[in-house]
Amino acid sequence: MAGLYRRHLAGLKDRQGVLDPMQSVDAPPGQPRVFETYKSLDEVFHNDGSAPAPLDMYDPPVYNPCQARTGYGDLTLGPFSKFSNLGQAGFGSLIGPLVAQNTTYVRYLTGFDNTAFRQILGRQWYLRSKLPVPPQSVTFDNGSVTVKSAWVVMTGIARPDRFYTRKARVLPS
Repeated sequence: MAGLYRRHLAGLKDRQGVLDPMQSVDAPPGQPRVFETYKSLDEVFHNDGSAPAPLDMYDPPVYNPCQARTGYGDLTLGPFSKFSNLGQAGFGSLIGPLVAQNTTYVRYLTGFDNTAFRQILGRQWYLRSKLPVPPQSVTFDNGSVTVKSAWVVMTGIARPDRFYTRKARVLPS
């Protein structure tokens, strides 16, 4: 199972959310996986309610939790609010964070593929006022992919070779 965990298809260079059909399942090191190029929560839902940048563009640093200019394959793990990338969804509320064996918090990154992102953009779901009123809910079109990935700072982790690792900007919580 660990081998399957590490095998993710590579993304097409400079194309967010697009699979590179020329890459093998074991993409070269440093090549972002497709799910890492999906639009992230901070790229889609801005604190000021402004529209996200189009698929082929990246937001200015003001919308990045680390205030960094990002580009293809960059990964930022940082919350705009104190625990937004640490909490687990519960029934109606967030439940406590998960602590890794090295005593750091497990961080989560949500990504939206191009189909889901276009739907969010087209229906303006980045605005709270445009979200369906319960009991209605947001339902993505067939073929949409949303990914929630878990990340751990690797300092002090036994057997890091068992993990898919990569560089990321990490904002302390």
